Amino acid sequence: MSETARQILDLIPLDSHSTKTLNSCFTLLTSNNEQPSADECLNRLKNFYFHVSPSQMLYNLKTTLINFLPAHIHQICLQTHNNVEGLHVRFLNAGGLSCLLNILSDTKYTDQCDISTRKSIYFIVLYLLKRLLIILAIYQLRLTNSSSNESLEQILSIMPTIPLPIMNVVGEQQHVTMSVEQKIAAALIAHRTDYPISKTSLLQYHHIREIIRLIWCLASDSKQNSLEINLKNDFNIIHQTFKQENFNPNDENEEDEESQLACREGLELLCISLLLVPLSVENLLKEDFFEYFFIDLILYCQYQIIRHTSSEQIFLLTSRCSQGQCENLIQFFLEKQFHLLNKSSDDLKNYSLQSSDFFLLLCRLLSYAYSRNISPPNIHQQLDDEIAYLKQIILPVDDHLLRGHLNIAKELLQFQTSERKHYYGIDQALIQQIIEQYLFPASTLLYNFRLLRRKRLSKQSIHNHDEENELELLKEPPVAICQTPMSTLAAFDLLVVLGTNSIENLKLIDKYITDLFYTGNIGCVLSNEFFSFLVPDSSLNEWDFAPLVGPRPNRGYVGLKNGGATCYMNSVLQQLFMIRSLRTALLSVKIPPGYGDEETDDDDQRRDTVCLKFQSFLSFSFHFFSLIHFLNRNYF
Repeated sequence: MSETARQILDLIPLDSHSTKTLNSCFTLLTSNNEQPSADECLNRLKNFYFHVSPSQMLYNLKTTLINFLPAHIHQICLQTHNNVEGLHVRFLNAGGLSCLLNILSDTKYTDQCDISTRKSIYFIVLYLLKRLLIILAIYQLRLTNSSSNESLEQILSIMPTIPLPIMNVVGEQQHVTMSVEQKIAAALIAHRTDYPISKTSLLQYHHIREIIRLIWCLASDSKQNSLEINLKNDFNIIHQTFKQENFNPNDENEEDEESQLACREGLELLCISLLLVPLSVENLLKEDFFEYFFIDLILYCQYQIIRHTSSEQIFLLTSRCSQGQCENLIQFFLEKQFHLLNKSSDDLKNYSLQSSDFFLLLCRLLSYAYSRNISPPNIHQQLDDEIAYLKQIILPVDDHLLRGHLNIAKELLQFQTSERKHYYGIDQALIQQIIEQYLFPASTLLYNFRLLRRKRLSKQSIHNHDEENELELLKEPPVAICQTPMSTLAAFDLLVVLGTNSIENLKLIDKYITDLFYTGNIGCVLSNEFFSFLVPDSSLNEWDFAPLVGPRPNRGYVGLKNGGATCYMNSVLQQLFMIRSLRTALLSVKIPPGYGDEETDDDDQRRDTVCLKFQSFLSFSFHFFSLIHFLNRNYF
């Protein structure tokens, strides 16, 4: 009933009495007929938020949000003196930020709330804090106006803000670089003498710890402990609610949209909070719980949207909000992820369906470390482990893990010299394995079959069992290790990195791909050296194109492979068909019946064969267009 009532309240206009009560916290004169002080305003705000029922508290928070962000805020803020800017100035001056922070950090204010109301309160408070901290970040940046706040400027450039339009001479709206948040920050600076913002009311490190606790609890799907219990638990107990001993990825879990929305807001709030509190990143790296918080959110959390948001915000923290701790953050996150990758492989197997964001973050951190010339911990050992994993893999294989390991190997190879790439690609036969087993096993089989047959026909081999060996190759069709487009793309990317700045690797890749496309040059690898020889009667010409032979797609889709620029060829043929004189001339060429049924090397016969094929195309096209014209004229 209460949930339905709240939904109805969201549909009707805001209660004017609640808005007046909020404004009176700052405008109502005291008993001495004087303007209220900041402390008096803070006490009124506490009464407005805390000394009411849970549902009224939620409604008052919504009232605050709507008055902070009215529907036409971008037009309201164009006015010189407006209620939005005034409300922000008086709210922050009175210490309203501390009221919102207390709702998150002190559970006594929400103990009487039911779970749905509590999550809704957290969502609104987190959103309000995010908007206010963006304004305070701009305020701080303009006050200091120094180059030391470069990271603050970077994070603000990607934060969501509301653009502020201006009117030009002819009365048209134009968007400029100033935002509503910048306009409010300018108002805070202009009134900082009369309405200063007390440092004691701003964000502190202990608030960040409580924000992390709330995010952690909202992301948990604990069936043993409720949100209320978890919020009072130790960090280690919260961690234990994530990792399930009998985890089944196919179990259906109820979607908790309220928790997901609040958790996303909390993760976005966390980044800018760390940036505004000095030494917070350094202190966080010393906390034992931070490692578990990080892993729980990007791997063990059941909600995909939270895992993805966590991955994005952690990368943002590392690259934009590091407070000079960029290298330490990269080393910390990479070390923890590699540890999980090497020591707890069973966890990744059990949670493979949830591992995409884990691998994505690891690859992004490696790529960022490469761009910043930061060497990952134990990079050579990690790369050796990845190569060993890829060389030992057998079917059936988990595609999520396969794709992740291929991408990690690609990122680690970027740090290697050309000599090391040669060692992995040729000496360790990684290139050969990727092409023959991961990507093109069917094409490799066909190539080996043709090789044996041609050797037998050219009398290069005199053994009687050669023909049996040819048939033996075709008994068990090979299956590619890469079964999906994503893993196939990852394998191709790995080949690209192996060939970058390594001429020997690039030549070997070229030899393999050429042999799979064409049947002319036959090559093989023996003792890490490539040998090539020419088979008789295999001269390469423009008619010898053969698309790659690969496995049938998992979804069963079949069709013609693009032979290269066929769309251009089709458009040219259609243009030629529409030229009546050319069409008539080509169709009038007389070619004897049965001519061109067999392949020949005679140029005249080949020319006539092409003409015959073109006549067939024109004839088919003529009948097709005639049918379309008939249908349009008679039925449409």
